[in-house]
Amino acid sequence: MFKSHEVRESELIKLIEEKKLWLNEIHHRVKNSLQLSSSLISLKFDDFDNEEMKEVILTLNFRLMAISKLHDTLQVSKHSSELNMSLYINSIVSSFRSQFSIKMPVDINVSIPDDFFISVKYGHCIGIIVAELLSNSVKHAFEKNNPQGAVIHICFEFPESNNDMPFLSFQDNGKGFDYDWSQQPDSFGLKLIYLFSKQLSASLSSNQCGGFNFKLSSPYFVKKSFAVT
Repeated sequence: MFKSHEVRESELIKLIEEKKLWLNEIHHRVKNSLQLSSSLISLKFDDFDNEEMKEVILTLNFRLMAISKLHDTLQVSKHSSELNMSLYINSIVSSFRSQFSIKMPVDINVSIPDDFFISVKYGHCIGIIVAELLSNSVKHAFEKNNPQGAVIHICFEFPESNNDMPFLSFQDNGKGFDYDWSQQPDSFGLKLIYLFSKQLSASLSSNQCGGFNFKLSSPYFVKKSFAVT
């Protein structure tokens, strides 16, 4: 006997709800595993007198946190495959403030449209790139006695012209740094930025006019009309 339309619809809704529960459980377990790894690494932080080793541990912890925040953001979202970039990047910045405040206070301004969602496949790339840019700035850009104070601006721009791709802009008012992004960097942090930008089919540029100015353009930066969750 054929099932009625109402029965099939009810079964479909039940399957969707079960899928959501499983996805939430997966995000929860991955997030907890990452947080456990981060906690174990943090336990070793005070065991080292060497500042260079402390720097390595702090940066590694921050990379784990950037991935953990992705699962955290998805867990509270209604869209299991799309990532709200405003929520995600702001959560990374919030963790950055708490982790790196031991080094120096940094004024971080974030400007990201609330309706900017992106596939998880690409969202994690952006998160890791932003995390690397933040940690690089606080490690290398700012002098300890900077009279202007350390300032960072992170924003996503969506030009009205169809000829211009949307882009991520990252700026700090430090001592400046420039790099030829046409070749793969040697340092691990810059290499991560370079490799993950390739997954975004992105073009990179930077200059040191008034500090470090970084721009990443990608065809995958498209605003979508989901409700903010």
